[in-house]
Amino acid sequence: MKDMITHIYKGLECFLLECSAALVRRRALGGWRSDPRQLREQRRDEFRARKVAE
Repeated sequence: MKDMITHIYKGLECFLLECSAALVRRRALGGWRSDPRQLREQRRDEFRARKVAE
């Protein structure tokens, strides 16, 4: 049970970090007009880098 709660917590933490990073990126790249493909590639690269770091 404790492992499941820890797993859910880590997933939620990762999701929130992803959301905040996306907001920062969007602001840095000029708002909502940014290229969605470029944002998707950046998110994928950052996600892979975090997985490797873990």
